Amino acid sequence: SFDPAACRARLTRQLGVANLKGYGLADDAVEIVAAGVLLDYLGENARRALDHLTSLSVYGERTFVGLDEPTQRNLELLANLQDGSRRFTLLEVLDQTRTAPGARKLRRRILTPLLDRAALERRLDAVESLYRDQLTLAKLRETLGGVRDLERLAARTSMERAGARDLLGIRSSLAAALETGSLFARAGPEAGGEPAAVLR
Repeated sequence: SFDPAACRARLTRQLGVANLKGYGLADDAVEIVAAGVLLDYLGENARRALDHLTSLSVYGERTFVGLDEPTQRNLELLANLQDGSRRFTLLEVLDQTRTAPGARKLRRRILTPLLDRAALERRLDAVESLYRDQLTLAKLRETLGGVRDLERLAARTSMERAGARDLLGIRSSLAAALETGSLFARAGPEAGGEPAAVLR
C-alpha cells in the first residue's frame, strides 16, 4: 500500500490522467503516497468503485498557517482546556452554520487560516456584504435550513446505498441550492460565491 509507484498508479487510474503534474505533484512528491494509501483504504472499505472521487487538491504551508495540535489546544479553537467541550471556544463564537457540510467547512477553516491576504480580503468582503444586507441573509439562512448533508448523500448514492429518503433529500437540497444562487444573483457580485461556503 505504501509503495510510491503503486500509489502513483492508483491515483492516475482513479483520476484518469497520465501523470499528476496537473495537480502540482512531481513523481516523487510525498503527498502521492498519502493520497494513494487513503484511496486504497477507501476502496477496501467501500468494496466498490469510487467513481465520485474525480479530483485531487493539494494544500500546505504555502496556502495556510500551520497549526500543530498543542497550538490548536492552547488557543482553544475547537475545544476548551477545562473540560474539552466547545464552550468558550472560537468555534462556539463563530458557528452560525445551518448545514452539516457548512459546520465541517467552518471547522476546517478555523484549523487552516489563510495566508493569502487577497483571498482573505475577498472572504471578509463577502461576509460583510451579507452582514449589511440582513434581508438577503435571513432568506439565505431560511433556505439553507432545508439543506441535507449533500456530501454524505452523494457518497451514499455513488456507492448505490441511497434509499428513497436520501434521494428526496438530494432533490430538496438541490432546489435550495438553486434558490441560493438566485439570492446571490439578486444581491449583487459582492455577495457571490464565498458567502454560501462561509454561512452554510
